[in-house]
Amino acid sequence: MIIYCQEERKHIEGGSMIEENRMNRYYYACSDETHSALMKISRGDSFIGNVLWASVYAIVNRVYFQTYETVIALADTKGDCLCAKLKLEGLENDNFFTVVKRVRDIFLRNSVSCKADIWIGRDRHEKNESKSIFWMDDSDCTKGKQFIWLCEEKEELIGVNTYFLRIFAKVALFLLKNPEKLIGQLSECFRDDFDKICNYFNDTERDYSERQSVYDEFVYQARENNEAVALIYEEKQYTYGKLLCMVNREIQWLKKFGVKEHDVVGVFLDSKIEQILSIFAILGCGAVYLPIEVTYPADRIQYMLEDSGAKSLICSSRFCQEEISFGGIQVIEARGICVENIDSLPIEELCIDTGIVIGDDSAYIMYTSGSTGRPKGVEICNKSILRLVKNNGFLDISAKDKILQTSTIVFDASIIEIYGSLLNGACLVLSNKQDIIDPKRIRKLIQDNHITIMWLSSPLFSQLSSQDPPMFSGVEHLMVGGDVLSPKHINTVRNCCEGIEIINGYGPTENTTFSTTYSIKEDYVSSIPIGRPIHNSTAYILNSKHELQPIGAIGEICVGGLGIAKGYLHNDELNKQKFINNPFGEGKLYLTGDNGFWTEEGVIEFTGRKDYQFKVNGFRVEMGEIEAEVLKCPGVGSTVALVEKIEGQNKIVLVYSGKENENIVKGFLKEHLPTYMFPNYVLHMDIPLNENGKIDRGIVRNRLVELEGEGTVVEQLSEIQRAVSDVVNSISNTKYIKLDDNLFELYFDSLKMAILITHLNDIFQSNLLFNEVYMAPTIRQVSNLLENKKTGEEKNLQKVGFQAKYSASPAQRRIFFASHSDKGEMSYNVPALFRFHKAVDISKIKDVWQQIIDRHEALRTRFIIDGAELFQVIDNPYEITVHTSQCDEDNLHAHVATLIKRFDLENGPLFCVNVISTEIALYMLVDIHHIVVDGFSENIIMNEFTNLFKGKALSDLEFQNKDIIYSRNLLFDDEVMKKQEQYWTSALGEVAISDDIITDYFRNSNKRIGCEKAYRIGDKITVDNIKDYSVQNNSTVFSILLACMYLTVWKYSDKQRILAGVPFSGRTMSGMNDVVGMFVNVMPVVAEVIPNETVDGFIKKVRDVILLSYENQEYQFDSLVEKLNIPREKNRNPLFNFSFNVTWSDDTYIIDEQGTNWLQTVDLTYDVVKFDFSIVVILSGTGISLKVQYDKTLYTEATISNFVNCYEKVLHCVLQDHRRKLCELDVASERDREIISMEFNNTKVHYGDFNNVIEALEATAKKYPNKNAVSYRDRSLTYKELIGLANTGAGFLQEMGVHLGDRVAILVENKLDQILSILAILSAGGVYVPIDVDYPKSRIRDILSNAGTKILMTDRIKDSLSFDGLATFTVEQMCTYEGNASVKLDTTPNSLAYIMYTSGTTGKPKGVMVNHKAIMRLIINTNFVHLNENDNLLQTSSIVFDASAFEIWSALMNGMTFYLSDKADLFDFERLTDIIRGKKISVMWLSAPLFRKIGQNAPECFNGLKWLLIGGDVVPKDVVENVKRACSGIRIIDGYGPTENTTFSTCFEIDYVDRKDIPIGKPINNSEVYILDAWKHLQPVGAVGEIFVGGDGLADGYSNDLDLTTSKFLEIDIGGISKRLYATGDMGYWMQDGNIVFLGRKDQQVKIRGFRIETEEIVQAALRNKFVNDAVVLAQKQEDSLALFCVCSDKGKDAAGSSLENQIRLFLKRELPEFMVPRYIICLDSMPLNVNGKIETARLKEYLEDSQKQEHDICADIEFSTIYEKDICQIWNEILPSKSSNIDTNFFDAGGNSMYLMKVFDKLNEKYGKVVSMSELFVYTTIRELAQCFAQRLGTDNKPEEMKLKAGVLLPSPIRNSGRFQYSFSIEQERYQEFIEKLHNKTHLPAEGKNDKKQVIYNQGIFMLMWAMALDGVANENINFTVYDSINSCYVRLKNVLKSSIDSVDDLLHQYLDFMNQVSENQDGNMLHNLDFENHQMNLESARILFAIGTVPKRIRREFLITLCLIKQADRIVFEMNYDQERCADSVAEELLKNFSDITNYVMTAF
Repeated sequence: MIIYCQEERKHIEGGSMIEENRMNRYYYACSDETHSALMKISRGDSFIGNVLWASVYAIVNRVYFQTYETVIALADTKGDCLCAKLKLEGLENDNFFTVVKRVRDIFLRNSVSCKADIWIGRDRHEKNESKSIFWMDDSDCTKGKQFIWLCEEKEELIGVNTYFLRIFAKVALFLLKNPEKLIGQLSECFRDDFDKICNYFNDTERDYSERQSVYDEFVYQARENNEAVALIYEEKQYTYGKLLCMVNREIQWLKKFGVKEHDVVGVFLDSKIEQILSIFAILGCGAVYLPIEVTYPADRIQYMLEDSGAKSLICSSRFCQEEISFGGIQVIEARGICVENIDSLPIEELCIDTGIVIGDDSAYIMYTSGSTGRPKGVEICNKSILRLVKNNGFLDISAKDKILQTSTIVFDASIIEIYGSLLNGACLVLSNKQDIIDPKRIRKLIQDNHITIMWLSSPLFSQLSSQDPPMFSGVEHLMVGGDVLSPKHINTVRNCCEGIEIINGYGPTENTTFSTTYSIKEDYVSSIPIGRPIHNSTAYILNSKHELQPIGAIGEICVGGLGIAKGYLHNDELNKQKFINNPFGEGKLYLTGDNGFWTEEGVIEFTGRKDYQFKVNGFRVEMGEIEAEVLKCPGVGSTVALVEKIEGQNKIVLVYSGKENENIVKGFLKEHLPTYMFPNYVLHMDIPLNENGKIDRGIVRNRLVELEGEGTVVEQLSEIQRAVSDVVNSISNTKYIKLDDNLFELYFDSLKMAILITHLNDIFQSNLLFNEVYMAPTIRQVSNLLENKKTGEEKNLQKVGFQAKYSASPAQRRIFFASHSDKGEMSYNVPALFRFHKAVDISKIKDVWQQIIDRHEALRTRFIIDGAELFQVIDNPYEITVHTSQCDEDNLHAHVATLIKRFDLENGPLFCVNVISTEIALYMLVDIHHIVVDGFSENIIMNEFTNLFKGKALSDLEFQNKDIIYSRNLLFDDEVMKKQEQYWTSALGEVAISDDIITDYFRNSNKRIGCEKAYRIGDKITVDNIKDYSVQNNSTVFSILLACMYLTVWKYSDKQRILAGVPFSGRTMSGMNDVVGMFVNVMPVVAEVIPNETVDGFIKKVRDVILLSYENQEYQFDSLVEKLNIPREKNRNPLFNFSFNVTWSDDTYIIDEQGTNWLQTVDLTYDVVKFDFSIVVILSGTGISLKVQYDKTLYTEATISNFVNCYEKVLHCVLQDHRRKLCELDVASERDREIISMEFNNTKVHYGDFNNVIEALEATAKKYPNKNAVSYRDRSLTYKELIGLANTGAGFLQEMGVHLGDRVAILVENKLDQILSILAILSAGGVYVPIDVDYPKSRIRDILSNAGTKILMTDRIKDSLSFDGLATFTVEQMCTYEGNASVKLDTTPNSLAYIMYTSGTTGKPKGVMVNHKAIMRLIINTNFVHLNENDNLLQTSSIVFDASAFEIWSALMNGMTFYLSDKADLFDFERLTDIIRGKKISVMWLSAPLFRKIGQNAPECFNGLKWLLIGGDVVPKDVVENVKRACSGIRIIDGYGPTENTTFSTCFEIDYVDRKDIPIGKPINNSEVYILDAWKHLQPVGAVGEIFVGGDGLADGYSNDLDLTTSKFLEIDIGGISKRLYATGDMGYWMQDGNIVFLGRKDQQVKIRGFRIETEEIVQAALRNKFVNDAVVLAQKQEDSLALFCVCSDKGKDAAGSSLENQIRLFLKRELPEFMVPRYIICLDSMPLNVNGKIETARLKEYLEDSQKQEHDICADIEFSTIYEKDICQIWNEILPSKSSNIDTNFFDAGGNSMYLMKVFDKLNEKYGKVVSMSELFVYTTIRELAQCFAQRLGTDNKPEEMKLKAGVLLPSPIRNSGRFQYSFSIEQERYQEFIEKLHNKTHLPAEGKNDKKQVIYNQGIFMLMWAMALDGVANENINFTVYDSINSCYVRLKNVLKSSIDSVDDLLHQYLDFMNQVSENQDGNMLHNLDFENHQMNLESARILFAIGTVPKRIRREFLITLCLIKQADRIVFEMNYDQERCADSVAEELLKNFSDITNYVMTAF
């Protein structure tokens, strides 16, 4: 059977094309033999003959061209047309007869009416409309029967072509001759093809290198090309010799860090040269390098390091300094290029160690994206690299070549670039990212460096070549790959650049960069081949069964050879899927997933992905799936889905025909397709076909163009619809939104929706509400609302006339006062940094900003307080100053930080522009105060800047900021605000603010330090997923994301009521959208998590809350705080701790001008944060990311990262199953589960083969028989004696009836008798039940009854206790027994050892049953302490406390001496010290309270101890530090565990205390710990939950209490394994390193005044006070208050006396938020403890009752100590809603707010003048503190005229400054000016020029004299000092300033006049700054004191003992005193300034 061409009339193999009416004609002739076989089967029936041909056609399509459905039309016997759809599955086991019968039946029974792929028949049928035609032609019988095949000329899909006909011919011949053979045997007819493919196409084996490793080859090349240039980077060149020297230096450096063969070493470097050095150095060590991009997200980096098992990480210096977390692995700072004098280093001095690596050893691990969302690590060996770059068959690289590196080291193209050059003696030219993407820069690189070889990715090549095709001139070999090549761009470059060879490089990372290559030697119109296998690589085209496909047949491209990867790291399942054994040779094959076919020439053509997928918006989409779903829609006739490139993006176009309209079809698809598959365009039209029956894409494209022009006009629009459509399209910046599109699906967030509503209300004068549009979110529905809605009362903006000042808004008031209370912080600065990408004229920048400032009054606004109100003052237009500066690019961010400064709100300006020049770019820093702009205003400003810069005119503004504030006051009347107020107060209900995430550090009341991190959500969660769900749930994307944040906080912190700060635009009135101002309102949106609620229900609830919040957003946050009377705390928001927002893209401005990006935002590192943390979710076409700002003083980065991971998991769970209940959400990720189960709880170890503890003791006794085992007072027992007595006692007990498992109680006081009783009972097989002798009788009876004790061992028989017939014996009786020896019973590890009783919630004690195994797991082979026979252990706990199990058995099982103590020994510190030292105690356990007591008072007591274990309560950090300082070498262990888990479950060696809480550690050996939520789900790392413990230490349960046992000991599924765990009732969370942080009991939180408080936080704060040794907090729920009990040191009591409680209170106010400061503070001599060392709460309550009685008596009547206290109290009581009865009550606690504070400020000014500033009222918040301030400044006496000149009150704390201390006080400017005027009037001194030297001295001379008076009060000598006038740069030396004493103001004035004469005579002295201070030539006597007018340079100030500076500021005069602390005592300096301030205040008041 052959195919031939009609023209040539000769037989050819293949065929040719002849044009006939745009159809291609092929001829196929069959031999007589074949024809006879055909006729034999068909028996001459033409229909059967056609069926035979149809069968062959369908088989070929299915088997060789992967066509799963073939539509064929043919003629039946009568000549009628039959059409059938053939889907032939499972053909392999069918023979040809079977297939033919099946095909015949389909035609006869299932004929359809549709357009066919092919017509088969003798003649063309008149009804035929098929795509191709196949018919019999008898016109030339000389060649036998002949068939003609016609197909489309421009056939794009594989259908009929020469390869198809070739395969068709062979298959037809085989099947017709062998119809009985199976289809699976078709391969027999292609044996020649297979032989050609295997033995010719893949004959690629070649020699490639004599050396086995990359490093060895590099060394060889370096030696051969020693002087040749190896590297060029920027301006530097490195020869091979120098490079090798540097690499080997780096190798030596790495080996010092222990890097060895096969280690994985990460490369985390931003320097290209450091990357090269490190890579070769790692390879030189025989290690494996792991390239990591420095811009990768933190979670990806962490995953790569963990997954790869990296042991070290080479890191750039700057990353080391930035404290980036790398998961604890060894970080090596890169230093390879920092070698000093590298040019002078000879290569010979370095030892080169080669030959340590072979070809199969791994060289690198490169991570690529994984389908699971996690990257997958591809492991490549040395030989794979060598085969790529040495004798590769496609590129001959030599020493003359220069290769340009364009890819990063994390991309596999870097392999050909780096090693292609440096392993061939060529030169590698390194480049920066900016060079590669800029055509001009890359052209310059190519030309300047004479580049001969380079590689580019296909998209980058297309981009560059479209802009500058000749740029590649001079390049000899250009490799392009990574995607399908564009023939257009390839042809352009080939024609522009003479001599260039362009190579199409194809290959996956899994086959080391290239598998095949193709040298392009001609122009191409369609696809360019991917070529032939390179040397030592193979390629095959396989079918789904991994069998060879013949030449021309389509299959999957599979590659192999030496380049094949070892596989994916730790992913066996994927390795099995993708790496298969090579059936045609050695090694493995990699299945690429790409489709292609062989040509006859041995070249592979790429045809696309295996599954015909297209990539749309980052997703692979199967068009057939869309078509199949559309056809299911009733009313759809036919359809086709296409992918069209529109504006450079793949867009899905669906064309369908039928009766249904677009809306019904779209609605159907929304229910059946995920959003990412939803067509971008749906065209309802007849399917457009061309004359060949194929889809006519031209018609489709024309229709799309029409739609783009029409926008939403797909039907006739009404006037309203058109107007709405215009607004919608303008906001969305698109023209494709249709009438019935859901706007929320089209990236309309709530902000855009609010803008839309405002615009529409403006246009239509309507009052559309947000929730109305929310429920009707289409253009059609919104239009209907506008048509049907009656217009309400118009709320238009009104302009306000000119005024000198304008009212401020509530938001501005809030920010104003917050800014003042910040004391210099810049929390409300809004800086933004921009980079110019082209030359810009700075004068033009200034001109544009001038226009913007002139345009917006808000930018010219400042603020003043007048009376009790805050006002805006708008300054006239002024000339803006654009500041300029320069810095290095590397120091840009540090330089920017210095330019961001605090704004002066009273004087302005509140807007600043800086232009910064670096060596490579120009930057613009724009900083504005938040009080005049919000985020929306920033967008307005920058958009205007863009347009003005381009020369575009702006429309005039109708309204300004002041107009909006004025209009709001008019329009939103009291009634409206009352309704909104009612909504918010009702919505919030009872406010309780607490930490939403448990903080890592104590809250710092002084300063927040912000940090910003970006996180990426995994690919499993897409924007489309969320949009799909939002439509389904009738919600919004924002509501879903916010709801998930609530759920995350709930799951993470165990809080059910959560408040989030949500920003509302505040732009609710028309006309506001172009106005710059501060309108945003961040309001608390509350959510209550009800665990039994469904996810759907909760999200709808959040949606409803958001809707209502939008409708009530005009009510201001500040008003709400005042209404709710919430106390304001420094650095804490009054209502919520975190804010949440969603944006649809990152807020970066990229402004295009003539196609060039010339301005773009730069991420700004800024350490300011307003909340504890703020989260912004950023949605984009590429995925979802989170931007998190958090306070570094509260949280570690690990905590925030864990929280974000939890959020991602919550989001995933919600989208996965939104019908489940909230309590069913399981948010621990697989990684969390793996870490917690396999790492944190990997504790299983062997702990001996003993059956019970007595066996273990006997083994110890055999080793140390004569060593003292137990010692008590003056008696000791050896191990031999101890065992003897234990056996004697056991015999006695057995004689008395004790059997295995019987309970024997121990009620014994003598400590040694206790131990003997325990050992005897256990030896007898019994269970001991310890009872404290001090227990009440009732409790003893309860224990005996519950335990079912058989015998009681006691020494209290003579006491009057009745034991109801219980057998009672003494220890003496037991030990003197002489009867039968004890019988060894079968005591197993699971036998009970003891029952220990703890307090029960019912009031009855509960008995915990512990077995022998639990004790042995605690002692033997444990990991938390290491003990041996040389240690001595001191018993400190009672045997009724579970710590005794550790003490007894640790000592006796380890051969130690066990020293017993009495309780008195522990509380007598001297006695305890003697015991520890005298007995050489090395191990001790203490309860936490007792440790605190000893550690505070006698920390040196523990000297000599090796191990100190603490437990039973929270361990105090300060005491640990105390003890560690006093006792060197001591190791302190925090042991945690309930009695129910045998003493310890976790332990932590306290070697650091840098966190808020000391962790309780990791699970000890053979113990397990899990943190679970209330529904027993595993909590992820960092999330709070209940601590559950398990393992071999777990108790058997509670004695005789099955109900309690089953409620506390639970069977819980952990990772598919059922585990028995104990619910501790304690709360905690996992740290990143596997330690657990204990947070207290589940019920330990208390709520005081609406605040949730952890009492432990107060305790820790109190313990930081130097006087407090111990502390406990109790909550008084009846009084809604707290009580603090303190044990204070004797030093504290002596120092403070009766005011000690007040001093502690003041200390706590500095440490804690006000609401956490306890109302009652009670100092005790000691803390009352019970027998177990725990605190007796009942006694504390008695102390509290006594204190409350005393307080009632004290507070009955206030006694004021000064007139100021009385006056301030009266003012408070006039203004505040509640009267104050305590001068220490906080203003805000008494109901005060910022408005009331302004009124107080006004009243105080009326009475006293401006003594204090507004901001100081935020500091002095009690009557006492404020009165002290007034006394300091106005005098301490009630009558100023009788005031004595002496020291008054304490000044503020000094400020440390470079070895000097600083004090200051100030005077209001107005008061100062008034005083100076009165002074001149009285003295009649001449008034000369303002800055005249004399005038300056005259003005300040009075203060100099008062300064001299103050000096006189502390000096014992004549008053001499130097005066420095900084204004005129002159100085005066003054001696004997005071001529006589001054007793009155008149005396002062007389001396002032004399003093001025003296100054006048000496005022023309030398210039002070010219004096040689460095050589101390100035007279030291005169240099001791300096009085300066103005500021003084540091170099001058440092030479004086004391400096007083008089500094003029805008609103006040500041006196600032500096003194040298080394030469001047603090007390003297303090007294000096007190004297001066008192004198100054007195004199100015007297005037």
